Amino acid sequence: MMILVFCFFCLFFYSFFSLSHMCFASYFFFFFFFFLCLFFSVVQLCFQVPAVESTREEKIRLHYENQLKIRDAQISTADAVATRLHEKYRAAVTKLQSLMHSTRRHEKSLVDGRERVERAKDELRTTREAMASQSAMLSSRVMELDEQLRAAEEMVDRLQNNDVRCVHCHGWNRISRIVGKPGESIRPCIHCQKNTGFRSLED
Repeated sequence: MMILVFCFFCLFFYSFFSLSHMCFASYFFFFFFFFLCLFFSVVQLCFQVPAVESTREEKIRLHYENQLKIRDAQISTADAVATRLHEKYRAAVTKLQSLMHSTRRHEKSLVDGRERVERAKDELRTTREAMASQSAMLSSRVMELDEQLRAAEEMVDRLQNNDVRCVHCHGWNRISRIVGKPGESIRPCIHCQKNTGFRSLED
């Protein structure tokens, strides 16, 4: 722009001092360079960006670049956090699967234990019923034997209170005296002190 202005003034002075020789050509070149300078000035003004607007665009650009850097940093932080959370999630899933496997194993053990308990209850119930039946049978048998023993004791008492006669001297002896304890031999007659035998009253 300054070069064009300089050329313009040079032509103006040249044309001013050379009016006598080349007046028409000087005016032509004068106006040609004048309009050329004017054209380039207008074009430069049209395409020239003001300093204030350029500074504002630079600030906006710097602002958005800073925002992009902040967003990139936030994205990197979020990616790291997501990676840690994904690792924790995988660890939690693995632990949950292990717990589910353990739960199924314990549930199976619990079911088996309940089945064994039920079988043991059935066996115990059957054993109790069998023992009750055997106890009832034993009680009935004991009562029968008790009655038989009582009858035998009554018979023994009656027999011991009876008298028998000695075969040798024909003396009377009480059965309870001549019959000792079980396993002992028969005692001799109280009259003849002989043990040749005894005879009952019916004999």
